[in-house]
Formats: sequence, structure tokens, C-alpha cells
Amino acid sequence: IGAKGVRVESIVQQAFDATFDWMTGDATLDPFSAETVLFLACFSDSFSEFKISEITPRLLSIIWVMKQFLPVRIVVRGSEGGPG
Repeated sequence: IGAKGVRVESIVQQAFDATFDWMTGDATLDPFSAETVLFLACFSDSFSEFKISEITPRLLSIIWVMKQFLPVRIVVRGSEGGPG
């Protein structure tokens, strides 16, 4: 997210806005925590469900890889860029 010529204030504002959106919404996880929790949920013996504030391309890639190597059923409701 940082690049040459981008002011640090702009980066901090983007991070704050994303955190504020997550905290004021009804999602239980932010997109980054969801990646870790999803990995752990794959090894659970029971059903797991959670809401995230944004479905990211990275999360969708991780889900695809998990489905290739683990005997799990993962259902994504929502579309990339939106909550799910």
C-alpha cells in the first residue's frame, strides 16, 4: 500500500478508515484475521461460520488452495470486494 511519493498520512488514513468500517459493521472478522481463522476452522470437527467485512482476492486464493489439499467444504457467500 505504501509507494514512493505516497504520504504516510494517506496510508494511515486508509488503515484507520478500514478499521473503523470493520468495527462499526456487523462482521465478526476483518479480512486479515479471516485468513488465519479459516485455516484453523478447516481442522475443526464441527461446522464453522463467520462474517467478514470484505472478501479479498487473497482470501479467495487461500480458499482455492485449501480445497485442493484438504477434504473440506467451504462455501463463500458474497462477492469479491464486498462483505461475506
